[in-house]
Amino acid sequence: MDVFRNCAVELPEAFQRHPADGRFVPVQAIEDVGLMSSEIAGCLAPGGEDYDHPQSPLYDLAAYVLGELGANVRQHSRGVGFVAAQTSSREGMVRLAVADNG
Repeated sequence: MDVFRNCAVELPEAFQRHPADGRFVPVQAIEDVGLMSSEIAGCLAPGGEDYDHPQSPLYDLAAYVLGELGANVRQHSRGVGFVAAQTSSREGMVRLAVADNG
């Protein structure tokens, strides 16, 4: 998770981050709502290598809902918000965390 990076904390040692491989979106500031919604929707309905244009009604619905959520966070929390997501194929679930001050 990129909590330290988002809080502008420099870590004294280098480390290798676990590869996401379409299974999670690490904690990130909600800055580009379209990018955030497409990354998380891509976890729900992967479109192969092309995450920008997957052909899936689930992807379209998730991208729309997440875009509205992100826009709401940006509008009502003075533009400050964070999001993270993780999928679990074993559980068939998605965990989504959103934090803001609105």
